[in-house]
Amino acid sequence: MMTIEEICSWIQQNIVAVVSILLVAVQIYLVYRIDKAKLKLEKFMGITEKFGLSIRPEARGVSEVIVLSNNGIVPVEEIHAILEITLHRKDQPEKPLKLEWVRKQVLNSKEEAVLPLYEKLREYLMLNKFIRTHEVTIPSGEMDDITEDYIYVTTSVSNLAKRFDATLDLEVEAEMEGQTKTIKKKFKLEYDYRPEVFLMPPSPELEYEDDYIIRISEHMGEWKT
Repeated sequence: MMTIEEICSWIQQNIVAVVSILLVAVQIYLVYRIDKAKLKLEKFMGITEKFGLSIRPEARGVSEVIVLSNNGIVPVEEIHAILEITLHRKDQPEKPLKLEWVRKQVLNSKEEAVLPLYEKLREYLMLNKFIRTHEVTIPSGEMDDITEDYIYVTTSVSNLAKRFDATLDLEVEAEMEGQTKTIKKKFKLEYDYRPEVFLMPPSPELEYEDDYIIRISEHMGEWKT
C-alpha cells in the first residue's frame, strides 16, 4: 500500500495526466447535461407544434357553456380548468365566483369537450337575484291517443331581474405526453333584455320564453396607464 508521501509524489509527477482526466470527466458530464436538456427541449417543442387546444365560450339560449376543441394531433390526457367569474351590476357591489372543472378522459384529435358552466352559474345567479325562474304549462304539440286531448308539459322560463355583465377569467391546464400546457383567456358576458320586451303591448310569447339574451366577446387587451 502506498503511503501519503508516495501518493503526493505520484500526483506531482503525473499532475498533467490527472488534470487531463478531470477535464475529460467534466467535459463528458457537461455534454451529457447539454444533450439531456436538448432532448427535453426538442420533445417540448415537438409537442408544442402538435398542440392545438382552443377555448370557445358559447351561449346556447340562456345556457352558458365552454367548448374545448382539440385541434392538434396529440391526444390531451387530462384537462383542469379554473374559472374566476366577477358579476357586475349597476349601483351594486361586484359578486365573485370561483369554480374548478376537471376532465380525466382522453380528448383525441378533432374531438370536443363541453364544460357546462350554466350548471353552476345559473344557481349562483338565482341565489343573488340576477335572474328569476318560473314554471309555465304549454302544449307539447302531441295528442293523447286515447282521450284525444292535447298533451301539456311544464317547463321553466328565466327572466332577467336587471341588466348586468360578467368577466370570465379562464386558466386551462392540458396534460399530454408528460408535458403540461397552460392557456389563459378572458371573456366578457353581457346579459340584456330581448328587444321584444320593450314592445307595446308586450309580446304574449314572452310569458312562455326566456326574456333575455347573452352576448359573449373575448377581452383582447387594455391600455396601460
